[in-house]
This record gives sequence, structure tokens and C-alpha cells, in this order.
Amino acid sequence: MVKHICSTQQVVLLLSLFIVLSGSDCGGGGVSNVGYHCIPIAGYEEGDYVVMLDDQNPEMQYNALCLLGTLGNSYHSTLDSLSLKGTPHYDSALMVYEKIFSLMSSKDDWVSSAAIRAMSLFNYDRKRITRAWLQDERPSRNIQLEIINSISKDTILEEELIMKKMNFLSNSHSWLLRNSSIFLASRFSKRPYARLMGEYRNATAEYQQLNVLANMSDDFPDSIFHFLSQEWASTSNPKIKKAIIRLMDDPKNKSRFLHWLLVNNMNTDEYFNDLSILELYHESPENPEVVSIIRSKLNAGWKSAMKIEIGNGFYDEEVPLLYHYLFIEKYPESDSTFSGFNQSVAGNKLEKWLLDYPKLAREWRAYEKDHKIYPLPKNFIQERDRLVDQYIAQYRYLFTKHGIDTLTTVVYLKNLGNLEKTMKPENKLRN
Repeated sequence: MVKHICSTQQVVLLLSLFIVLSGSDCGGGGVSNVGYHCIPIAGYEEGDYVVMLDDQNPEMQYNALCLLGTLGNSYHSTLDSLSLKGTPHYDSALMVYEKIFSLMSSKDDWVSSAAIRAMSLFNYDRKRITRAWLQDERPSRNIQLEIINSISKDTILEEELIMKKMNFLSNSHSWLLRNSSIFLASRFSKRPYARLMGEYRNATAEYQQLNVLANMSDDFPDSIFHFLSQEWASTSNPKIKKAIIRLMDDPKNKSRFLHWLLVNNMNTDEYFNDLSILELYHESPENPEVVSIIRSKLNAGWKSAMKIEIGNGFYDEEVPLLYHYLFIEKYPESDSTFSGFNQSVAGNKLEKWLLDYPKLAREWRAYEKDHKIYPLPKNFIQERDRLVDQYIAQYRYLFTKHGIDTLTTVVYLKNLGNLEKTMKPENKLRN
């Protein structure tokens, strides 16, 4: 399965590789690739360029590969559609797939790199494609940079092949390839942290350390978090510090990152807004660091400046985040963007704390009163339901009386069903 996962740092690296590829040396000949320049031929269609793939002239093959990639051809999408399997259209796409696959191993660096680039569009038998890329150990910078660029879409399960590729690139005479090898660490299903930490410790230049940090993920274990926090404390390099903070400040690390901020007496407001604090408090109501921040905000009069827009499309309003959070914790059936929240010990405890502050308590009680839905009288509901039933029965009768065609009847009766749900809602009204 192909997974399109790219962090901001990876996107920057990929752009760098594309720029490099557009002007880099293609191998032993020292001739530069000018960025897949090609010549469209007047009157030629895709089929003509497919025939050109079999030409004996490598430059014509190269031209065809580049143009097939820019024409927006549908060969790759055709092979993704199982419903087309066995049709002439599908067989034609498979034929093109095999032609391009074979050209990846061309002795001509330009043809090979252009074929790799064209092959990156295909999901069909992707494992076969990535295996061919990882096993390719030709020294050409052009080819290897295109492989690194093309493989950016994949999470690869054959991790021994990735490690072998990383080792091959690390031993290259090319500065570009040596320093691009670490990018492949992001293709593992789980980052090879021992390898990454070894690369970081052995780095002799700032860019090498930054390159390692850029290719780490946010799911690192506590041991790596500890290493990063120590490195942040020991380095005086502002770029390294910023890169480490960016790694540590991630949703998966919120709790331990918050603890680290407080231990180091750093300003939590710089990294946590009202929403993230409330979410963290909901997840960890006994976390002493979170409790400490909540109480300090209450002591400061928690202005709840951050507001959230709620509504049903007909009526919308901006409400204070703190009171909205408390409301949906107390009345979990209410509409909210906090869809995962339920009534909890966290919400009850926070309400009790808030009631210790007279001004906040008054504001909260007023908000609760304005937004609470009160039950309708039982006799009102009975009379309403009777009227709705009568209306729907009379409306249905009209279709029979006037002989309305079946298709129209189905559409209108469906709308009647929706109307009944609106007029006779489930008993979800709160007491």
C-alpha cells in the first residue's frame, strides 16, 4: 500500500533534491541533466510516444518518457481499477507499465532516471517497483537522486533493503548521495532510532545534525525524548534548539513535553493555547502539571479570550471556550466540536474549581442557563406528535389521489421521513 506521508522537513528536502536533480551531473560523462527537457512533436498523441519508447535512440526514448509524464496519461489510474482488468484498455496500460519498468535499468542515465520518474506514478505492483529502486546500486547521482525522490511516497516493509540502500548511499563518493541517505530513514514503518542517533553523534557539521532531526518522527520512545531534552540543554546552537523543540512539541508528546517545559521553567503559553490545555486536561485529569496550569489560569481570572464557533448552520455563535468545554462535559449530548468528550470526572472537578471564583462562577451559570435545553411538557409533546402524524398522513394521501408517478413519490416520501425526524426528535432533551 502506498502511503502519502510527508512532514514539512521532508517536503523541504524533496524540493532541494528536485532542484539538485534538475542541474546535477548524470554520471560518468559529466553531462548535466537540464530538468527533463523534452520536445513535443506536432500531431503526436500518447500512443505515438508509447511506440517511441522502443526506438533504438536513447534520446528519443528519453523524450517519450518525459512527454508521457507531462501529458497526464491515465495508464497508472487504469491499472488501479480492477473493474477494467481483462479489457483492451487495461492490457494496453499494463504493456506501457512493463516498457517503462524495463527502461529503468537502461544503460543511459537520462533514460533510466526519466523512467524511474515516470514509474513513480504507478501504484500497480508497487512492491516490485520499490524493490527494484532499493536494489539499484549504480553510482549515477542522477539515478540515485531520482530514486530517493520517487520513493518518498512509500512506507516500505522490506526494511533490510532500505538499510542496505542507506549503507550504499552513505559510502558514495558523492556529497549529495551521502547526505541524502538519511532521508530513507523516514521510509521505515518505524524509525531506526539507533541508526539515527549514531548518525547524529558522528555528525561533524551543523547541517548533518539538522538533517538527522528533520528525518525523525513524532513517535519516538522516552529514551529518545530524554536524549533530545539533554541535547537541547547542552547545545548553544539556536537552529538545533529550534529543531529539537519542533520535534518534541507534537500531539503525541504533549504530556511529557508539558512536563519538560514546566521543569525547565519555560513559558507554557507559547506552546499551549486554551484549547490544547483543556484537551490535555480531559485526557489526563490527574496530571499534576496540567492541574497546576488549570489552577493558575483560574487564579488569573481565566479570561477565556479564545472563542469557538458553534451552531447548526441556521444559527451560529461564538462562545467562550472554557464555558463551552464545561457545558459539553456536563451535558455531553449537546452539539460541539469536541466530539470525543463525554461527561467525566475531569469536567466535574473543573466546574467545582471554577465555582470558587465568584466572577467566573456568575459567568458560567449565566452561560449554562442560556444554553441548557429544558424538557417540553408531556401534553405538548403528545399534541405535537398527533398534529405531525395527521399532516404526514394527509400528505401521503395526496400522492394517491393525484396519481403521482412512483419515482417522484419515493423522493417526496423520503423528505417526509426527514421532516418527521425533525418535528418529532428522539428524547435526547436534557433535564
